[in-house]
Amino acid sequence: MHYESFSGKLVSLGLEYDLVGYLNCDLASSQYDRNTRRLCEISDFYGLQQLITEPTQITESSSTLIDLIYTNYTDRVICSGVSHTGIIDHSLTYVYQKLSPDFPSKGHSTMSYRNFRNFNREGVSNDISQQDWTCNDSDDPNVLWADRKAKFLNIVNIYAPVRTRRVRSNKAPWINSELKKGMWDRDAAKRKAIKSNDPHDWAKYKLIAKCNK
Repeated sequence: MHYESFSGKLVSLGLEYDLVGYLNCDLASSQYDRNTRRLCEISDFYGLQQLITEPTQITESSSTLIDLIYTNYTDRVICSGVSHTGIIDHSLTYVYQKLSPDFPSKGHSTMSYRNFRNFNREGVSNDISQQDWTCNDSDDPNVLWADRKAKFLNIVNIYAPVRTRRVRSNKAPWINSELKKGMWDRDAAKRKAIKSNDPHDWAKYKLIAKCNK
């Protein structure tokens, strides 16, 4: 599925999401090629923000930013960055986000969350860099992923341990996926109008905002 149609489908479902991967579009280049320009256009249209700001593939003769993390909900982002490991020639990218609990419609429940009170970004970055990410026991990608995920979470749990607390539901049942999509369309139109300052874009935003009152 193409990046554009995939993003559009997620937006239509009213989901919060991240898109992570090696997209082979160099955002560190002083002059974007056609594919990189198109990636930026699609991301701007769907209100996605790219979180990685430093090169992720560095060699003796080149330095490129091609391993990207896009998100449509930046309010939940604690921090993001790059850790230069020696596994492959691509560095490790990461993002820490607040959990989004799904509250029940009535009564009380419990929620799990990470406590960032003593979070130390430099300490996490150093521990990630010093971790041995090799796994010689298997060539199975699922085993490799599980091993690296476990090592990563062991580090995260030191600096942002999981806590549980009792909460009372405050979910508004009238906020359904259709209403969320309307709110997203309105906000996306406003961002586009602010960026372009085009009268046509401002008129489109005002029309969408009026329909979503």
